[in-house]
Amino acid sequence: MKRLFVYFAGLGDLVIFIPLFRKLSENGQLDLLTRSYGKPLFDEQAYIGNTFTLMHPNRGKKGIARVLFSRHRRAMGSILISEGYDEIIVLAQERTVITDWIKTWCGSVPVKVMTYPEGDPERLKKGFESLGIDSGDRDPYPLMEVSPESRQVAKRKLSDLGEKVVGIQIGSGPSNVWLRKRPNLKGLPLQQWADLICGMLDGGSIDALVFHGTNKETRDVDAVRRLVPAKYKRYLYDWTGELGVKGLGGVLAESYAFVSVDTGPAHIAAAVGCPMLVVFGPSDPIVYPMRGEAPVELLLGKADCQFCMGTPAFKACRNNICMQSLGIEKLMDGWKNLEKRISNNEN
Repeated sequence: MKRLFVYFAGLGDLVIFIPLFRKLSENGQLDLLTRSYGKPLFDEQAYIGNTFTLMHPNRGKKGIARVLFSRHRRAMGSILISEGYDEIIVLAQERTVITDWIKTWCGSVPVKVMTYPEGDPERLKKGFESLGIDSGDRDPYPLMEVSPESRQVAKRKLSDLGEKVVGIQIGSGPSNVWLRKRPNLKGLPLQQWADLICGMLDGGSIDALVFHGTNKETRDVDAVRRLVPAKYKRYLYDWTGELGVKGLGGVLAESYAFVSVDTGPAHIAAAVGCPMLVVFGPSDPIVYPMRGEAPVELLLGKADCQFCMGTPAFKACRNNICMQSLGIEKLMDGWKNLEKRISNNEN
């Protein structure tokens, strides 16, 4: 059977779906229609055949947006119908602009709707079951392959920094003041990041800290670096905007460890086997777990308003008190615990 899976999710959600993608590919080719970052994410994964991408999938239902995107969508519809699919899978919560568009080109190809209740810790299990698949017969982790070529590129890039290079992802979105008028709610306040970095470097066990993220996150990275005392600055490297999704996977696979908020790169790190310290606050780690074969040390900030992500309270928040509750002692305990687990795995 040849299937097309339509899913315009965030980067982390795509990684979470890997056990399902692997299972669906066991009895035929599985192609994916997703956002632009999905293609480099799955380029080296044998369980995905072709990855097609659609520009601005949730726009284009009416007005000028319909005119702007209609040509691209008509062309993509022609490409997809020529593939000769036996089945198309769409999530139940997909927006009507997408489901209506699929109807314009799918013809007699059956469209199966997958249940995936947002915010439910058992959502992937229920997704399996809604497609008639035994949820117990699946990979325990969303593991990703990294090709030898990608590893060699990453090793060359990391080699000048030392043997123990730690990646760090301080945010989960744009830090441009014109795009965001509030703190990055999934991340620690900037001074806490600076304090954690100093504590990690004081231990003397790591050679370099590399900031990851898009170029839209450079502003917050610069702010953290300014808060770090001069004696530590030579250990800090800003790679925001330098690595694409594919390059990030290779670098994380070859890094000593990764420190991150709840965001897509953290899911990639777990999937490629990078040990990780991850901080949670407004989002629920039971719903959005990072799972992999390497150690994952989790720190959870606390507040009476948890968990607010996806609610009006999250949009209104300007003072992420849940993350402020993670003082330097807790942060350093988390880092030291991760280092112990890494050492135990190596012995």
